[in-house]
Amino acid sequence: MIFVGADAVQSYVVLVLICFVLYLLWFVATNGTRYWKYAQLPYIVGLPVVGNFLEAILMRKSMFDLMEALYTDSHVKGSRLFGVCRLVTPTVIMRDPELIKQMLIKDASFFINR
Repeated sequence: MIFVGADAVQSYVVLVLICFVLYLLWFVATNGTRYWKYAQLPYIVGLPVVGNFLEAILMRKSMFDLMEALYTDSHVKGSRLFGVCRLVTPTVIMRDPELIKQMLIKDASFFINR
């Protein structure tokens, strides 16, 4: 009968733990980009960890230019609101003035710490 040594079992346990930690890191890094797929809202696909704000983080574009590029993106053309990823946080951007008015004035009592 062949017995597996303690070193082999310990190596397999370490390998499984490393795989599990890598999976958790991948899951957290891509959580913001996967959110909009299930929310059934138009969205702009972002990169893991940095989302749609890589150009602003690297200071290649100002925040104003980046938001203008997001507003005019072909994936969300004509929609009243759309989703982006701000680092790993899913964020909704509203484009319709009537929707903005309703959210900020009429529905303001539903938001705490406004």
